[in-house]
Amino acid sequence: MGPRSRQRLAAAASRRQPLERGAMPPPSFASQSISQINVPRGISQLAKEVKQQAENFVRAPSSNQLEACHDAIHALLADPQVGVDVAEGNWLLHIDAAVERSQVCRTVGERLSADLFDLYYQAKVPPEQLRAGILSILEALALCLGAKHMIQDWWDVLIVPSLASSALGEADMARAVRLTVFMMMDVSPSEYEKPDANDDSNEAMHVPSPAWQFTQSVLDMYIQSAYLLEMAQAADDDEEQEQEEADTSVNNTILAQPSLTRSLSSALALFGSIRPLPFLHHLDETFDNLSAQSTILSLLVQFLHAHSMHAYLIMSTHLLDKLVSTLETTESTRILAQGVACLLMIVPHIPMYLVRDGGLGVANMFRVYARAIYTPMTELDSHTLPSATLLFTLLYGLFPLHFLAFIRAPAATLEALGDTRLWDDLVNATVQSRSLSLFRCHLVHPNLATHDRAAELNPKTWQSSEASDRLAQCKSLYVPQPDGPGLDAPSPMLAPDAKGGTTFSDVTMLRNELRFELYMKEQLLIHIGRLHRDRITDAANEAEQQNLQHTIRALQAQLATLQTRLERQRSEVQATSGRHVQWERELNAKLSTYRDERRQRTVLVQQLTRDLEQSQRTVAQQAERISQMGERLFNLESELQLAAPRLERLQGYDATVRQLGRRLTEWEDGMVLMQAQREEMDKLLMQWEGMQLAVTNSERSARKHSEEAYRLAQDVGRLQSELVTTRALAERLRARLEEAALPAQPRAPPVDLAEMEALRARNTQLEMEMLNLRATLDLQRTNNQSHEPRTEWGVPAPHEVALFSPNTLAARDPVWEDDAVPPLSLDGTPDDM
Repeated sequence: MGPRSRQRLAAAASRRQPLERGAMPPPSFASQSISQINVPRGISQLAKEVKQQAENFVRAPSSNQLEACHDAIHALLADPQVGVDVAEGNWLLHIDAAVERSQVCRTVGERLSADLFDLYYQAKVPPEQLRAGILSILEALALCLGAKHMIQDWWDVLIVPSLASSALGEADMARAVRLTVFMMMDVSPSEYEKPDANDDSNEAMHVPSPAWQFTQSVLDMYIQSAYLLEMAQAADDDEEQEQEEADTSVNNTILAQPSLTRSLSSALALFGSIRPLPFLHHLDETFDNLSAQSTILSLLVQFLHAHSMHAYLIMSTHLLDKLVSTLETTESTRILAQGVACLLMIVPHIPMYLVRDGGLGVANMFRVYARAIYTPMTELDSHTLPSATLLFTLLYGLFPLHFLAFIRAPAATLEALGDTRLWDDLVNATVQSRSLSLFRCHLVHPNLATHDRAAELNPKTWQSSEASDRLAQCKSLYVPQPDGPGLDAPSPMLAPDAKGGTTFSDVTMLRNELRFELYMKEQLLIHIGRLHRDRITDAANEAEQQNLQHTIRALQAQLATLQTRLERQRSEVQATSGRHVQWERELNAKLSTYRDERRQRTVLVQQLTRDLEQSQRTVAQQAERISQMGERLFNLESELQLAAPRLERLQGYDATVRQLGRRLTEWEDGMVLMQAQREEMDKLLMQWEGMQLAVTNSERSARKHSEEAYRLAQDVGRLQSELVTTRALAERLRARLEEAALPAQPRAPPVDLAEMEALRARNTQLEMEMLNLRATLDLQRTNNQSHEPRTEWGVPAPHEVALFSPNTLAARDPVWEDDAVPPLSLDGTPDDM
């Protein structure tokens, strides 16, 4: 243990020395009696009643006396002047350390604590018979007494012996655990603010409060109890252990009790469930103690299994950084396996924290994986292989691109992620060979085809998924092999005992293993439940959508029917109105007609008489005209026979005019198509100019490569001359050494001829590429010079006719045939597409 932890344990041990019965009790902190304290008379009477009932119980312990004492306590706490809210159910959840008690409550609590303390020490009944009752009374008065008086008066005297006692029942032991947690929660939340890691002055100026020190001492007591219990179960003890037992022989009797270890573990678990952030802060404070790291990791596994939703709070402490640093340097395979198990439970909850600062947290995870996979094979098979396999599956499932890059080039990948620490290249071969065997057990990650490295380090990538979904996705990539390690391999954190027995540490490791497996099961069940809920929701939404569609169709049919009926009624009303108006009009018209007909008949008789006379005159005139028209008709028929050939020529002229109109329309269409072809030619010329620019850039690049090749050739020549000189010097030195009969010195390393040959080959390749580019450029310039300027609008140039003729278009590169316009034929009509 560290010096700081030893000092805290020594201080706690000095306070835990048991008092012998008959000895003088410690002095009371209050000199006034219940009747002399400065409180209202009603409160004083209630406090005296509580003291009287407690005294009756101490004299003759019984359930009736204890019930009467509880009634008196409830009556005292129910008084509004005391200012204590008695919560129903679990009263620990309603405690707020920032809320101060009233002055009346503090005064009454201080006096009652002193009186109960005196009664407990002056009792003639053995303390074992009073512990359960006193614990019940203290729990009822806890909110009134306060954590400070509980720690000063009852922790060493009653609470610790009760936690270490195996004679108490489960209810009384749970009551002692709750009182322990109540005392641990009396710390201000401001003391758990995360200090700045780069500011050394904060740690020097920060002085923990007594309440904080007590909470830390409970954790230290559990660590020491677990250590002593493990040492007590060991078959052989070394000299250092014997010396420590000699120094703390008074306290080891209590600390080595298994019941104390179990009770403190329950208290720490309950404290972690109520105050997760303070619990992690105290684990962070104790993690620097190397001998306590295994116990701290066990508590962390227990916390993560029970409260995985609070795993993100570890980012508010330095515990994760310390854990990663320890895993990178520890030599203990058990701590390595426990730490990896903790990381497996933490990492799915904090991917956004890992990708901060360019992925520095991801680089730390990669270093831990390399440390786990590089463990010697004799220890790896029994300790860390399943943990390394799970860590491989998790990192490969979350960061596949960076993880594969790390396996291929560890140093470069870590540097790209912002980790500038030194990397040992000697472990690369081992890490790669053992990782390849794990690759065979995993499927190809879909993100390898759909994501890039930047997407893995983008926090937005992880906002739409939950921890259980990420863990389920990672485990879905694993495919067990018959001859490979499995994710369900037994005991990834348990090392076999050399003597074949089961020690306390082995039991702890087995419990941690069970909690880890239960955590994995719970996360998968959460994922399955989410998928099931999504499926039920989708089914319900689909059914509701179908019902809505049916309802919409029914309403639309009703609407169409009502609209049809409305239109029919409107048409009927309009038709009826129209018929009525028409009927009136018809009647009026008939009446008018009758009147008009009467007048017309009179006028008609007169008119007919005049017409008869006129018709007789007209008949005579028409008879004369008929004779004249017959003569004229004969003359016209004769002229028509003479004009028939001329009419046939006019009809032929009409057909010719229509044909010319169609030809004119076709000519206009051809002109439009020619215009489109001209625009396509402009596009091709623009592409040609772009290719010329690309050729110019290629020549410039080739020229640079040629200069670089020339420079490299000069360097090769210089290196060859230096090589010849070095070899000559080496031969002369070897001759001198042989003449002087001195011991042979190590020879100078040979020059890397392979690199020289590679440079020569690269130079030759660059020269060939330069020649090819120059030839391509010359050919393109020759083709470019062959183009003639365009003629006037509507008449294609000679090179354009040759370029877009049917024969030359079929011989062109097929790359340009996708969006080309169909060429024109020589007779002015468009070709077939």
